[in-house]
Amino acid sequence: QYLSVADATVLIFLTPLTTAVAGSVFLKESYSIKQAIAGVVSLLGVVLIGRPGFLFGSQGVSSQGLPDVSPVQRLAGVGACMVSVLGNTGAYTSIRAIGKRAHPMHIMTYFSLWCTVISSLGMVVFDIPVVYPTSWMWILLLLLVGVFGFVAQTLFTMGLQRETVSRGVTGMYAQVFFVVVLERLFFGVIPSLLSVLGAAIIMSSALYVVVSGHCSFVVTKLLC
Repeated sequence: QYLSVADATVLIFLTPLTTAVAGSVFLKESYSIKQAIAGVVSLLGVVLIGRPGFLFGSQGVSSQGLPDVSPVQRLAGVGACMVSVLGNTGAYTSIRAIGKRAHPMHIMTYFSLWCTVISSLGMVVFDIPVVYPTSWMWILLLLLVGVFGFVAQTLFTMGLQRETVSRGVTGMYAQVFFVVVLERLFFGVIPSLLSVLGAAIIMSSALYVVVSGHCSFVVTKLLC
């Protein structure tokens, strides 16, 4: 409500960095300097795509369609994003700590249960009315949100169970790349040069993390 999509996106994508640090501190997982640099470079790519107003000023994309907000409201929006980052960090680190001791469906069921309970309580407390879709198109879109969201979260959970949290969450940056590509395919949005550059930086950094981790795994196997 108080931040643009670009500003909020950049803030939310602090999650991979904070989660990697949490994994290193609490789970004693390896977190190399190269992985940290790759994470920061990926965040730079997100900044180039989002171009938040607090960095790019009038040249950014954050002011589009955003009403005037007071400094207090903007601070509240930043605070909400930081709480989200903290929550995501705790959730992803917990999934990694649980590991393969629980099936991904166990974690997904528990997550869905809490979402249902907390959302229902929130609707009651804040007097939010129940809204039903009025057309088949909206029903289809809601169905797609549910299906793709479930598949994505399940695969992400499986990935965190099999890989260190620092390398697992780095793949989150690839979401921005796919957003740029899908916007072009489905909505005809032509990405700017900075967006293309940012997408290239993100994919290059993610590919580096994956390849470097695979090479380390192969070397370890050969030495053993």
